[in-house]
Amino acid sequence: MQLAPVILSNQELARERLACAARMLQPAEDVSVTHATALAIQHLLDAAYITKGNIAAVAPEESRQVSALLTAATPRLAAELEGKMAPEVVYFRMGTAKGLLADGHDEFWPDRIDYAGMMAGDLASIHHSEAIAARGFPMLRAIRINLATAQKRDPDQPLH
Repeated sequence: MQLAPVILSNQELARERLACAARMLQPAEDVSVTHATALAIQHLLDAAYITKGNIAAVAPEESRQVSALLTAATPRLAAELEGKMAPEVVYFRMGTAKGLLADGHDEFWPDRIDYAGMMAGDLASIHHSEAIAARGFPMLRAIRINLATAQKRDPDQPLH
């Protein structure tokens, strides 16, 4: 038995992306705000592309919900990123992401897309860099050990 592919309309796809963003932005104690926000912004960017910049017209209720969640997440994100990203950068870029949810788009829409994309990328990079560091850089360590042990040593050279 062959299953028929599920084909969603752009409106359904945008709503689904916004629902994913909303789930990511729900506060949870055991979740990194940095990682969750990176994922949420990526979902938001997907919705922006799907709707050609008219998210609010296509999914008004979902837009209002995600907008409120972005507003609530921004101070938590700024606190979690203390010392890693300046608060004014956090607030500015989160504002550009939230601006993608406004009715229509203006001449700054491409900038909002790019700033939001930079924010999603930077947050993901911070999250993954911290995760690797927390594990002690195991892959890098293994590579260095393998390289060090694979090289032939000149017996006339000291080991230190």
